[in-house]
Amino acid sequence: MPPRTTLALFAYRSVLPETMLSIIRELRAWPELQFAWGGNHAMIERTRSIVATDFLDRKGNVPPGDVLVMVDHDIAWETGDVRDIADRATEYGVVSGVYAKRGHGLGVPIRGWWDRDEVQITPGEDRVVEVQYAPAGFLAIHRDVLAAIPEPRLKDGVIPFFHTLLYGGEWLSEDWAFCGRVRRTNDYKVYADFRPVLRHTGEYEYRLEDAVHGGDC
Repeated sequence: MPPRTTLALFAYRSVLPETMLSIIRELRAWPELQFAWGGNHAMIERTRSIVATDFLDRKGNVPPGDVLVMVDHDIAWETGDVRDIADRATEYGVVSGVYAKRGHGLGVPIRGWWDRDEVQITPGEDRVVEVQYAPAGFLAIHRDVLAAIPEPRLKDGVIPFFHTLLYGGEWLSEDWAFCGRVRRTNDYKVYADFRPVLRHTGEYEYRLEDAVHGGDC
């Protein structure tokens, strides 16, 4: 049986049609999948933290479950990818899908474990690798991981899971800061999954192959 999963969409203003189609197809193929909206807030770190807190507390407008899958408004995927990454989060705790930055030859928003080592890009390979930092555009988090992060609540009850950090001489974005908090638990790590076929849409649908190959839009 697949884990009880909540799919949370994060979008400030509009959602791209490719992403909406991916959501509709996933919900049709997996009727038990729950859906939550995490948009219309200018501070993405706060929006992600609110949704993660409500998921952990089983309250608000976020349906309860075992795994929370976060997707961004400009990420598209193949039907079944959400279910696959939710399964992997049950095994590994925190798993990120791998997608290209919005540009040819710019690589992926992932850092390997050792310092600034690059992760070898292998599109579509059934492989999970431990990484130091990963993005939250297609991110699966098991509820037990959220419960293990020792972060104090704010006055309004929100746990700042995704609050940006100054760490090791770097200013970490909200998703990388979350990865740092996961590792601080000493019980969980962060993994990248190359199996999902993700597209990062700008003026062009950037596929994982575009992260390593140059070209024209």
